[in-house]
Amino acid sequence: MSGDGGKGTVLIVDDEKEIADLVAVYLEAEGYQTQVRYDAAGALEAVADPDIAIDLAVLDVMLPDMNGFHLCREIRKTHRWPIIMLTARDDEVDKITGLNFGADDYVTKPFRPLELVARVNAQLRRYTHYDRSDGSTRREEERYEYRGLAVDPRTRAVSVDGRGAPIPDVAKPEHRRRRGAGGRFAFILALRMLGALGLGLAAVLLLRLMWNADAIATWLTDVWYVDWESAVYIIQGMRNLAPAVAVVVFVLVFVLGYLLIVRPYVVRIFSTLTDGIAQLLADDGHMSELPDELDDVAVALGEARRRLDRRAFEARMAEQRKNDLVMYLAHDIRTPMTSVVGYLSLLDEAEDMPEEQRRRYTHIALDKAQRLDALVDEFFDITRFNLSNVPLEVGSVDVSLLIVQMVEEFHPQLEAHGNTVRLDMPDALTITADAEKLARVFNNLMKNAIAYSERGSVITIKGTADEATARIAISDHGRTIPARKLDMLFDKFYRLDSSRSSADGGAGLGLSIARQITEAHGGSIAASSADGVTTFTVTLPVTS
Repeated sequence: MSGDGGKGTVLIVDDEKEIADLVAVYLEAEGYQTQVRYDAAGALEAVADPDIAIDLAVLDVMLPDMNGFHLCREIRKTHRWPIIMLTARDDEVDKITGLNFGADDYVTKPFRPLELVARVNAQLRRYTHYDRSDGSTRREEERYEYRGLAVDPRTRAVSVDGRGAPIPDVAKPEHRRRRGAGGRFAFILALRMLGALGLGLAAVLLLRLMWNADAIATWLTDVWYVDWESAVYIIQGMRNLAPAVAVVVFVLVFVLGYLLIVRPYVVRIFSTLTDGIAQLLADDGHMSELPDELDDVAVALGEARRRLDRRAFEARMAEQRKNDLVMYLAHDIRTPMTSVVGYLSLLDEAEDMPEEQRRRYTHIALDKAQRLDALVDEFFDITRFNLSNVPLEVGSVDVSLLIVQMVEEFHPQLEAHGNTVRLDMPDALTITADAEKLARVFNNLMKNAIAYSERGSVITIKGTADEATARIAISDHGRTIPARKLDMLFDKFYRLDSSRSSADGGAGLGLSIARQITEAHGGSIAASSADGVTTFTVTLPVTS
């Protein structure tokens, strides 16, 4: 798509065709030539094409085959012309990321097209003297990042949302299990207690050895001039008090031994243990080594440290998933809103627009408004199923009859896509379930089968049952899904064909809702794909 002016060539990359074409209309009206691409691969081809002299690029962040940030980085390796990021992501971190990857400006959806044109004009004014032959390279960051998790292979540093995440070294003593360490602490403590007891006993023994009745009698009579009978009486009294004196001496010496031998050791051990617990709670990733006799405690603290780190990491990942949920909600709402605002602005500004073109733009705006309404309904559904335990209004449900009614309701879509349905269901397949929510499961699977099957192919629905479970399998003929993507099919906002816009590929919520409803019934849902046949199998208990 190219305009008639000569102000320069703008590369527009957005997987939403209506938005890309809308931006092209406004830029061409301003006198620019445009090159429109709907994926990163096409954009890189245009950048490498020597016949296309690009002066500026407008890149959407959420492209089907490559993140817009990485596309910006690839372009920056060889080109210096301005790049404007165009996205529904309004988070400050995302803006900083885009600018750090080489973008020059950041426009958030929904936007006024004239504002984007003004930003294009402003950016190109700054690069008026740019020489296309000067292709400087930008060193690729030697870091691996994914959803807040960053790994630097050079320093082996790991961070989550900018915070350091410790990597336990299995060679450290606190992470090696040495048996008998607790017994070693008890043994050392017992030895020190025995030492204190030994001091007390030694004092008593020394006192006993020092006892000499004749010497005491002589001392009393010669020094204190006590008569012999009184001296004998005093010595007899001392003999009667000897056990009590021995006990007092033993206790005093034992306490002294405890203060000198046992207490410093116990204080040192527990101070070290307290410091270790404080470091554990400090969340700084540092753990000091404990004495050898506390190796068991060190192992336990190391394990507690790892568990706390794991829980903190899981909490951050849960927060990241919540942020992703908000981001995808914003993206899928703002994208159709951009088309609505843009085309209505175009209709309002161009009073002399041909009637046929006016009808086409009005139809696009109405279609996007209806899509926006449907998205809001889907988001309410996923929030309702995700944040609360929706009560099931269970009753007897004939799944065979439910499937037949569903196929009849999908007749217009099947006819438009050229599909036919082959039913292989028993005459009656009765289970206990919530009929309305179960119908939602099969409706979502049927929509998915029609959207991703080949035109004119046959969609097979087969039901089987035994005494405990009922199984319904819906198979379609299309592309074989790689095994690594099968588990991701039930993630929120995941689209197998990322190049599909939210208008024809949905918001990526249908299978996630189907799984949550199925699990609420005590059942399961699984996907398999081989030789071009993809099958979704719903397994439900006969009695929920």
